[in-house]
Amino acid sequence: MVDEFEMARLSGRGGAGLQTLIHHPPHPDSLVFGKTMSYGPPLISVTSFSRRGNSIITAKQQHLTYGSPLRIAIAFGLPKVMTGAILAHEMMHAWFRLRGIRTGQLELKVEEGMCQVIGRKWLEWLEAQDCKTSSAIIEQAQFQRNLIETYKYVVDMHSSYEYGYGFREAKWAVEKYKLHKTIDHILTYRKLPG
Repeated sequence: MVDEFEMARLSGRGGAGLQTLIHHPPHPDSLVFGKTMSYGPPLISVTSFSRRGNSIITAKQQHLTYGSPLRIAIAFGLPKVMTGAILAHEMMHAWFRLRGIRTGQLELKVEEGMCQVIGRKWLEWLEAQDCKTSSAIIEQAQFQRNLIETYKYVVDMHSSYEYGYGFREAKWAVEKYKLHKTIDHILTYRKLPG
């Protein structure tokens, strides 16, 4: 988990931190909440946090990544629903790298679309875990269901070519050919089936 400054550094946005984002908000499609990287500079992660009034104070630690071929950074402070979906998405990127597909060997639409499918499948899995809850936590469970539905909608309706159109094409392929056959086809032919 990394803070907004570290995510900006890792994403190539330089020192764009919270104040920069407040005064010059980027288009929502350009916000980065997760990133999978091969090697690179040391990672500065959030190790703990505490609250002081309306402020959140974070403790950070630098991690040297010798011998670690892949790293996944997720933005600190996101809801569990969003964090899980982003982690599933980023793990699919990592899986592609571990299978020998380097960054740029797949059309961005194919890779991001498939990663979006995996993130959405995680949301569907989480939704299915929603069991009967006691009356004490019904409101919290409903809030989580609403977050899941909202994030699924964001994935479904994303307007970018890579994430939106790519997701819809990958979803169609998975529905028609099943997940494992779609992934096998991507590994073999570097494109979606069909």
